[in-house]
Amino acid sequence: MDYVQPILTNDPSVMFSIGTIDIKWYGFLIGMAFIIVITIVCIKIWKWYKLPIDPFYYFCLLAIPSSILGARIGSVIIGQTPFNEFLKFTDSEGNFVGLSGLSIQYGVLFCALTAVIYFAIVLRKPKYMVRDVFSKPETVKQVSILLYLDAAAPAVLLGQAIGRWGNYTNQELYGPEVTNPSDFFKNLFPLMEKNGTWYEPWFFYESMANFIAFALIFFVIDKYVKQKKAGDLICLYFVFYGIIRLCLEPIRQGDSSDQPGVGHTVNLTTSILWIVGGIGLIVLNHLVLVKLRTKKLYYISWNETIIFFIRVFTVKINFKDFDLKNLKKLFTLKDLKNSVYIANRNKYNRTSEEMLYYRGL
Repeated sequence: MDYVQPILTNDPSVMFSIGTIDIKWYGFLIGMAFIIVITIVCIKIWKWYKLPIDPFYYFCLLAIPSSILGARIGSVIIGQTPFNEFLKFTDSEGNFVGLSGLSIQYGVLFCALTAVIYFAIVLRKPKYMVRDVFSKPETVKQVSILLYLDAAAPAVLLGQAIGRWGNYTNQELYGPEVTNPSDFFKNLFPLMEKNGTWYEPWFFYESMANFIAFALIFFVIDKYVKQKKAGDLICLYFVFYGIIRLCLEPIRQGDSSDQPGVGHTVNLTTSILWIVGGIGLIVLNHLVLVKLRTKKLYYISWNETIIFFIRVFTVKINFKDFDLKNLKKLFTLKDLKNSVYIANRNKYNRTSEEMLYYRGL
């Protein structure tokens, strides 16, 4: 008996089989998307931004599992996957099928949060700092985490465009029914057929939209828009993808999350939040953050949070008669003047050697 079956199988979603394990086109395309994204980001960081690529290599070890975990959690949130099947790898007959059901939006969100935490810690190491030859005198500066996020943002859109074709092999994620598909329309777009009925290719619409957004950010905005700041590209990713999903979600069908209204409502809400949040962060980046470059914002946030909770748990406050004086007492320094966290406030400002390396500023 041959354990490795040929690529041409009766099931269009199966690439080949090894024993009882089916290797799906969906998984293969997702894997290829990861490889292409990582390659493009490394080239951009190394050749375009002239930055160390080692931090990104190590980040990939966290990015892949965190994105899959986030995508799986998102699948449960939108109702695509029952909670009791969160870690289920087999079908009803016990055959290995892998993880069926992933939400791209939540996968990207978890990956982005992981990146913010990871790069904020790793890029503080002296070996990853860079020389700013344009400053007088020449100084060594810490690289901004925003540059690494900017390098990855457009490539992620390309990865999503590739990964969506896995939905085609699974014959899922289609649009409205096409009652009379002409030969021209059928040949122009890869229409999806289910039980003798033709449907519009929803996956194809998003794939092409993602590719256009990738080309626009990667080849046009990043290269020719001189007014951009570090962090703008990752914000534009959220804006563009939010718009794409907001426009396409109303016609989305053929998903396993066919709980009426649940999946669509969550996805539409998430898309709106991404658009509003992306635009808001761009405005914040240009009007506020650019003026706070000399401040260690993440360090300030962490240290001040610790100070606040120390006050909460060490200062006796009568919450029954809580007023503005008690609130002010939580933020006073009288009982904490010898604390190491108060001493850390002297480190809030960056020295000239610690200034973030911002492209375009």
